[in-house]
Formats: sequence, C-alpha cells, structure tokens
Amino acid sequence: GSSVTVTPPNAGTYWIYAYSNEYKVSGEDTVRYHDSLQVVVLPHVAVSQVFANISVSMNIVVGATDKSASAYVYPSTASNKAVSWTSSTPSIATVDQNGVIVGITKGNTTIIVASVEDEAKFATFIVQVVEPVVDKTQLKGAIEYSDYIISYITANQLGTNAGQYSPELMVTFKDQNTASNALSA
Repeated sequence: GSSVTVTPPNAGTYWIYAYSNEYKVSGEDTVRYHDSLQVVVLPHVAVSQVFANISVSMNIVVGATDKSASAYVYPSTASNKAVSWTSSTPSIATVDQNGVIVGITKGNTTIIVASVEDEAKFATFIVQVVEPVVDKTQLKGAIEYSDYIISYITANQLGTNAGQYSPELMVTFKDQNTASNALSA
C-alpha cells in the first residue's frame, strides 16, 4: 500500500483514478485502471469572530476551579473551530485548553480565547481572584481566668473550601494594667 496526497486547486467534485501496472495489449499498449473514487472538496470557510460566554468579568476564589467558560466560533460553518486559551498573568489564574480556570492568588488577569486558524480573531474577559469569605459569627467557647478571658471561635470558611474551619483565639484582659503588663512582656 502506497499513498499519495492530492491537493485540488479549488472546491468542487473530483475523480481520483488508481491505475494498475498491468497493460492490456489490443493493437497498442494502454493502461487499464482498476478503481476510482469520487471526492467532493468543500470550500474553506474562514473564522469571522470568536466570542466567550463571559462578556466582561468573573470572580473566582483562590484555589477554586471554574469550568463555566466556553467559546463560540462564527460562522457555525467555519472549517476550523479550534481555539486556544491563555492567561495574561498565570501567577494569578491559569486556564487550560478546555477553558478551565484555576485561581492561584489574589489579583486580576485577562483570559484570552483565540482562533487557532486566525489569532487575530479573539475574545477576552477579566478574572478577578479573591480571598475566601470567612464567617466569624460563631463563638464556640471561652475560658475565664483571674486576669483575662480566652475566647475561641471557629471561622467557617465559605466559597471553594466551604466546610473547612480555621480556629481563632482572642484574649480579653479584665483591666488595663494587666493588658499593659502582658503586652510589654
């Protein structure tokens, strides 16, 4: 099995004939074909626009993964609808080739989705990476001593790591002298 690449000059219908190496003698030598194939070559349709489903911006929490970004290539009949995704500041947020965004550290970055065929056709949006919101409203207990009170709360972290807890301690001194002595020690 040998192969050959045929590049037609334009869109249209073409016949490809495969000839054997056998000759038929009938007055003069002629080549006899043994198979044929009809090929329809469609016209190339260039990408005219790329859109992202996020029009301006989105927020994501540090450490979170967001799979909501998607791209649309127009026209719908474009020959090559492949796109590439990039982050202008991957130290703030990364994006993979499926549009999955991961928040790395607090800040802003621009996500770019571009046509692979024509990088001049692209869309952008801003990703703002934010710290998780912490709900510190639940006082979990207190231990009282003669000069001070140690209170502890469990901060319920919301967002990406919802359900994880970060305990925090608070010391309350009963009088100013005890507080001054403790802080100067």
